[in-house]
Amino acid sequence: MDGTWVWASKECPARRMRGVCHMALLALVAVSMAQRGQTLGRRLLDDAEDVPCPVGYYEPDDGLEPGCLPCDPGTYQDVPGQTECIPCDDGDFQPQPGQDSCDYCEGESISATECLESCGPGTTGFDPNCATCSAGWVSTGGDQPCTACAVGSTPNDDGSDCEPCPDGYTTPAEGSEYCEPIPCPSGTYNFDTGGMQPNCVPCEAGYTTDGASGQATCTACPVGTFKVADGDGDCVPCDPAYTTSTEGSTTCDVPASCPAGQYRVPGEATCADCPAGSVSESAGADSCTLCAVGTFAPTAGLTACQDCDPGTTTQGEGASSCSVSSSLPCDAGTFNADTGAAPCSACPAGTYQDGSTPTVCLLCGANQVQPAPGQSSCEDCPTGTASADGITCSFPACDPGSYSATGTGPNCVNCAAGFYADQPGATECSACPAETFQALPGQAYCDLCAPGSSTNGWDGQSNCFAAEVSPPCEPGTVSNTGNSPDCQPCTADTYQAESGQTACFPCPSGQTTAGLVGQTQCLEYAPNPCLPGTFNVATGGLEPGCQLCTPGTYQDLPAGMTESGIESGRTILELKRRIRAPSGFERPTKLQRPPWPPPPAGPG
Repeated sequence: MDGTWVWASKECPARRMRGVCHMALLALVAVSMAQRGQTLGRRLLDDAEDVPCPVGYYEPDDGLEPGCLPCDPGTYQDVPGQTECIPCDDGDFQPQPGQDSCDYCEGESISATECLESCGPGTTGFDPNCATCSAGWVSTGGDQPCTACAVGSTPNDDGSDCEPCPDGYTTPAEGSEYCEPIPCPSGTYNFDTGGMQPNCVPCEAGYTTDGASGQATCTACPVGTFKVADGDGDCVPCDPAYTTSTEGSTTCDVPASCPAGQYRVPGEATCADCPAGSVSESAGADSCTLCAVGTFAPTAGLTACQDCDPGTTTQGEGASSCSVSSSLPCDAGTFNADTGAAPCSACPAGTYQDGSTPTVCLLCGANQVQPAPGQSSCEDCPTGTASADGITCSFPACDPGSYSATGTGPNCVNCAAGFYADQPGATECSACPAETFQALPGQAYCDLCAPGSSTNGWDGQSNCFAAEVSPPCEPGTVSNTGNSPDCQPCTADTYQAESGQTACFPCPSGQTTAGLVGQTQCLEYAPNPCLPGTFNVATGGLEPGCQLCTPGTYQDLPAGMTESGIESGRTILELKRRIRAPSGFERPTKLQRPPWPPPPAGPG
């Protein structure tokens, strides 16, 4: 160097390289001054008095040498000869002094002199101090705090946001990691999912969940309670005067106990007074007892017959008064096929005698009944019912998809899932054949399994399976889990009509399984009919109490109610030879009774 310096002859390149260039130039100047024993703070050249401060520097007074100062970190100056430096823009930073520009912060600019890299989604803070959000919490990263997902949502895959649960699912609280199935509401059930949504089915009328949610099945209302509508609701106790005949009832249609002097009217939920000439001595009677010959009941509703006064008697059973003469015409409700006068017999149930035909009892008209013997008229069946025998009124046949022990109402029960009844009047439901299923109760058909699914060869299934699983116990059997292979048959006098169950039910009062196990329904007790050659007026031709026909008469029908006269020109011996054994019986050499219990019915 020759001791001179021309500042204006030196040029530096564009903005971001000027700082480096000017620093190099200043280094050269400093070396030169050092050789001359001078400092940068003093003016070196007399001919360069107006040299401005370089970029990255400033001079507070006039912007000229020799008092140039470097810009502080966080500031810059890209124009020579300035009296101040410029602060970095938001998002920029500059950690070094004496710079002519600021750099863009790719992460998080926490100040003009420092830039940190933001932590990623699912975390919060800046590298290297990243904090992972807790399970069920989310964050987009950086200075965003972790927040809990609201009820019904969970974190997405990268933890940056919450996403809603699928239909039928929710979360138990804020900040939950997983969605959980929603229990079926009270009054609904789902057997396949164990009581969880979706596709919950309302409980049928007569069945309830007792206010509980998340139920796999509905419970039948106990005897003495009822539930009218489908869906939610509790079983309601019957009025004290009435009860129900079975579990799962929708109405209280049975008088709880008719008082003494009354009887329960068949087919109706009412009690009626025993007609004059008959009595009921205790409460709960289903029929009235005719007063014996020599006794009478003068009015309806009595509990005991009265003896006739000495010298008087009655014309037969079921009398409402006594008379002195024994040759009076038969009273209404009684008959004598020979003379129409005493001694008279009571007309059997299903017939009547209004006093105009004392030699014969007339059959009740269409849809009329007379359950009691010795009556003068018949009664109309209640609306919706009909009678085929003149004794009882019955309900219409059960609809397809339902059944009852008789095939008629009012206690028709829907077929369970996995079973069907395709005809009206069914007494049992059929299991869906293998490779078919029925998911809903009360159906008249089964659906084919979808391609790729199967019932694994099992009948009576409510769904098809993608792989072989343990099938449910069949109707009439149970296990602790309701599934095979540990299914055990229901014991005698218990039953189970549905598959996949864990307990058997005892037979209702008056019903039995006849000693058989593994039954799906109980049979009503049916008394034996009187054999040919015997009759029973009081019970309509049924045991007990069948009487031998008197000499000169015969009865060639089973369940005979009265005697018949000798046919013209035939002897008693000849008539006896004509009697043929009814179907299922041998002609007896002496009076015999058919076996009891009867042969078992098919599966229910």
